[in-house]
Amino acid sequence: MENHLVMIEDEPIYDSIISQALHHMHEHAFSGMSMKDLSSGMNLSSVQFTRRFKESLAVSPLDYLTSLRLRRARTLLM
Repeated sequence: MENHLVMIEDEPIYDSIISQALHHMHEHAFSGMSMKDLSSGMNLSSVQFTRRFKESLAVSPLDYLTSLRLRRARTLLM
């Protein structure tokens, strides 16, 4: 898999695992994915994944996904 540098609010994400997770979250936000599915897809335990995600973005992966879903839903309602 190619390593892409993801930008979140003008800040680069240097952790390639978290960058891949963010890409997956943006592509599949409404597919019913769980955090367990996402973390296992990144070959990390849920605890490891959550820790790395919080270190990179200062927010939990579940809070990030919820926010992403709400932003997209608002856009669809407009």
